[in-house]
Amino acid sequence: MRLPPEKKSKIDALWDRFWSGGLSNPLQSIEQMSYLIFMKRLEDMDVLEQRLSLIHISEPTRQEAI
Repeated sequence: MRLPPEKKSKIDALWDRFWSGGLSNPLQSIEQMSYLIFMKRLEDMDVLEQRLSLIHISEPTRQEAI
């Protein structure tokens, strides 16, 4: 099974970035990608939590409205 050319070029570009940054070991590159994905997910969850807290603060509760 072959990858579509656009995906292969994205993977090659990513590999080139890791290689130029000093990560020539594929395992280290995979670890780095896993770490970056984890940090991005953590940031997304934090932003969502902040937005939800702003919505919750700005809307009066039922008891406050009475």
